[in-house]
Order: sequence, then structure tokens, then C-alpha cells
Amino acid sequence: MGTDSEHGKIITQAAREVLAPMGLFRKGQSRIWIDDNDWFLTVVEFQPSAWGKGSFLNIGTNFLWRRQDYFSFDYYSGISNRVESFAEFSGDSDDFHSGMMSYAKNAASYIEEYRRLNDVQYAKEAILQFKPALKSGHRMYHNMMICGLARDNRAVEFYKELLDEVKTSEYDYIRAYSDELSNDISGIIQDTDRFHDYVVSKVLAQRAFWRAKSSMKKLKEAISLD
Repeated sequence: MGTDSEHGKIITQAAREVLAPMGLFRKGQSRIWIDDNDWFLTVVEFQPSAWGKGSFLNIGTNFLWRRQDYFSFDYYSGISNRVESFAEFSGDSDDFHSGMMSYAKNAASYIEEYRRLNDVQYAKEAILQFKPALKSGHRMYHNMMICGLARDNRAVEFYKELLDEVKTSEYDYIRAYSDELSNDISGIIQDTDRFHDYVVSKVLAQRAFWRAKSSMKKLKEAISLD
């Protein structure tokens, strides 16, 4: 969604003042700002509402080992990725700017927290302890992949759990994991180095997908995942 309206310009101004100096970039002309952390993105969304002028604030991390054409909030601290309720623009620009500066500064504190996930071993423990409102199949997939990135052989346990769920699930979004598990992962899951390299290849492919979008050209071209 573009931000040419008065309140949209104020949101952009606040984000530029607080988030841009931290290294975040704006996705095109949207209300989404991105912090590039190699294998994951921290996504800051000043979410609009259909019922009024203003903004919510959502923030969380999007893991890049899964091919998709949208951002998902795969990991977040607290009980939800929504960290601020709706702030309405009443026509008072100064008041709304003050509110959006507060939102942006709150986002900045989460960004610093999520940057700790750049330590893969720290990230592994945080993600394995995460209890989101995700369907268990998605959770098992993320657990398997972070263990793979960390060269932790517990990836095998999560692979088996996910495979069992795929075989018995009635839901298409869970069965969609079947081909990847059977064709790509089954032969390498026992080898921590090969599975690590597989996870990295998935991350690189998703980064290439995003970089092909004009709104995402500011993603780093080169990353290092050891």
C-alpha cells in the first residue's frame, strides 16, 4: 500500500528518522521496513486499517529457508507479532508524528533484540522454545531447519515428526511439505554438514527471489552463512 496521504507521510518520516539510521530499508512505497539479517528478515509493518486512518505496529522475523512470495511472522517475542494497537490519525499532524515516533522507537528495541538471532546457536534455542499460534507442521519445519543451520542432529527428530504429520494430515498446507521431505531431505537429513548446506541453499534461493523484486533490491547481494 502506498503512503502518499498526510498520515502516510508522517509514518514514513518517523521510520526514516528512527529505522533508516539502523540500516533498515523501506520495501518500495509500502509501510513495511526490512532489517536484513542474512538468513532471516526482521519485518516492521505499520499496518493500516480498513476502518480508519492510522496504523497498527507489527514486528517479527521471517525465516528465509521457505519459498514464499509474502512475509510471514515466523518468530516473535511476547504473545503476538502485534506490538502496538491502532493509533488513529485525527488530523493533528504533530500529535500523530509523536505517536509514530514512539512506535518507531518501540520497533527499534525489537530490532536490537532480534539481531541477537544472528548467533545461530542462540537462535536455535530461542526458536525451539518458541510456542507460537502456528500449526504444528510449520513449527516442526522451522525447528528442523534451524537445527540444520546449527548442525544439530536434533533436526532428524523434527524431520520424523513432520513426516508423520504429513502422512496423516487432512490439510493441504501440511501435505505440501511432502515432496521436499521425500525428494530433497530424506537422503541428507542424517548428515549434519549436507543438511546444513541444504538449508543455506534454500536461504540463498529465497534471497535471490526477493532481490529480483524491484521493491527489494536493497537486500544484500552477498552474505556469509558458515
